[in-house]
Amino acid sequence: MSHTIVYVVAGEQGSGKSTLMMQLLQEARGHGLRCGGFLARGYWNNNKRTGFDLQLIDSGHLLPFCRDNQLPGWEPLRRFFFSPEALQTGIREMKAMRNQEIDLWLIDEIGPIELKGALWHDFFFDLIRNHRVPVVVSMRPALIEEICNYFEIDKYVVHSVGELTATEILSEITARQEK
Repeated sequence: MSHTIVYVVAGEQGSGKSTLMMQLLQEARGHGLRCGGFLARGYWNNNKRTGFDLQLIDSGHLLPFCRDNQLPGWEPLRRFFFSPEALQTGIREMKAMRNQEIDLWLIDEIGPIELKGALWHDFFFDLIRNHRVPVVVSMRPALIEEICNYFEIDKYVVHSVGELTATEILSEITARQEK
């Protein structure tokens, strides 16, 4: 069972989930909130997703994270190759942040790979189980029910991309926190 409310930013690939998450980060920081987590910066070529860079929110580090072509030392997982170094750096930084006063976590994104127990699985599971700070997570609409069941998320609110602005979502989050 989750100990926090999870706010889901839902959308298909390329729909603007990461853009909305970046806007939420800017809005939250503008209101003086301390944010933790990560954002994904996607790359496209000929209408095909070719990779992501990982932007760590606390440090601002931007790390090459996954690509659709093999790079030395990168590990295959589904249709991408992932940088073990970037993953370990991300996990290490985010674990360190759990002990700080974070007002809002932003996780961009949880999907099929985490459902298989890989990538952000363990960190995300611990975050929603053991912390009471609101979490905003992006995911594809078709996976919401499966992910929420798998991670035992019993309190969640879904906002599809384009439904509300970052300002409106943040207002909802802060209003619920004040209750």
